[in-house]
Order: sequence, then C-alpha cells, then structure tokens
Amino acid sequence: MDLISGYPDDIKVVVFAWHKSVIDSAVTAIKETDRTVEFINGEVSGIQRQKIIDDFQNGGLNTLVLNMQSGGVGITLTAATKAVYLQFPYSVIHWVQSQKRVHHLSGIFLQNLAINALRDTLENNSGKSSLNVA
Repeated sequence: MDLISGYPDDIKVVVFAWHKSVIDSAVTAIKETDRTVEFINGEVSGIQRQKIIDDFQNGGLNTLVLNMQSGGVGITLTAATKAVYLQFPYSVIHWVQSQKRVHHLSGIFLQNLAINALRDTLENNSGKSSLNVA
C-alpha cells in the first residue's frame, strides 16, 4: 500500500474504511510491506479487540485498519502519528468520532491526516461540496 509503505516503523498509522472488502484489501496490501498490521471490524471479539489496541498503543503494532463504525468509537489510539481515510464515513458523527480516536489527549494533533477518494465514487462526489482535499 503506497500510502504508508515508506513510513519508518516508529510511525504509527491508523487506516479507516467503511466496507469489509476495502478493509480486507488494505490489510492484504499492508501485509506485503514491512509494516505490522491488524484490523478491527464487527467480527473481532472484545478480548481480541483489546489485545490489538494494547499492541498498537504499546509498540507491538505499527498499523491498524479500522472499520469506522466498530473501531471508530469508544477506543483510544493516541499512539497514532498518522490517520488515513480510505473511505469517507456516511455520517458526520462517524467522521468526528473516528478523528477523536486518534486525537492526542494532550491536545497535540496528528502530524498527518490523509483523505483519499477514488474518482467517480460516493466518497469523491460527497467530498466535492464539503471538503477541500489536497
């Protein structure tokens, strides 16, 4: 996955997506790089979910792919340095909540937030009116 493959191991990246197929594709692509990766979606048990979060927060994992609904609410991922959005959430509340997962409690913002939208997709069309994506 070109978006994150060049980052050093100490850069922790959270990747957000909505659809299972996008999450699965992202995990597969990231596994082909030198980065360590896990994912959280609605199929991950509570015990496994907490283990993945702890690994990310404590240094055993440097990339975490999250479904915005199941992983974008109620967890703390303040170890994150970068956040990548492969898809826009369907509601503003999911957008805000997913950003709050990676916001540093100290008030320090992420170094980088990447928003990606493929041409001729719902994400691309909805972003035209509300977001300026560089």
